Amino acid sequence: MKDGDKKAEKLDILGMDEKDLRREVLELWRGSGKISRIKARGMSMEPLIKEGDEVIIKHSGVPGFGDIILFDGSEGLVVHRVIGKKIDKGQTYILEKGDSSPASTIIPEEKVLGIVIGIEKACSERSESNGKIIRLDSTLSKLVGKALAIYSLLSFKILLRYNIKPPRSLSVIFSFPRKFLAWIVKASKG
Repeated sequence: MKDGDKKAEKLDILGMDEKDLRREVLELWRGSGKISRIKARGMSMEPLIKEGDEVIIKHSGVPGFGDIILFDGSEGLVVHRVIGKKIDKGQTYILEKGDSSPASTIIPEEKVLGIVIGIEKACSERSESNGKIIRLDSTLSKLVGKALAIYSLLSFKILLRYNIKPPRSLSVIFSFPRKFLAWIVKASKG
């Protein structure tokens, strides 16, 4: 018997396939009120969250404008910023976007698994912020989050309105928030 067959057999005993089991586990996690950590992958939230940083998530609460959320995306777990909310026929939807990404998507609020309340910076030879925890639940962090959400939302709307394709280098559009975030991170050290 192959390992894959053993896995399928174990799941079959529970009466669910892998997709159902994943959905059940995520649902339990979502409303637990616990705090967990996940290692970041990808570049969509740079420069604030870089690959290897640990994201600290609280699995309760209602996300607000400017909050960074963890949600169940089509390709796995995703950490992005809330840049808008809409209620349609009693269902709440969230417009989410990575800080360094031109793309944005709308997700149902029930896909949200938690709100990011902190980031522990990864250790590297080139970084001065090794192991530093950046709290995102302070008043200053909340204001900065809202400012970045406004900037993201406006740049997103401008791209849509004028049918502009984003440049290959996102730094053209997102250089201001990158510099601003770098300044905030540096200021929080001292």
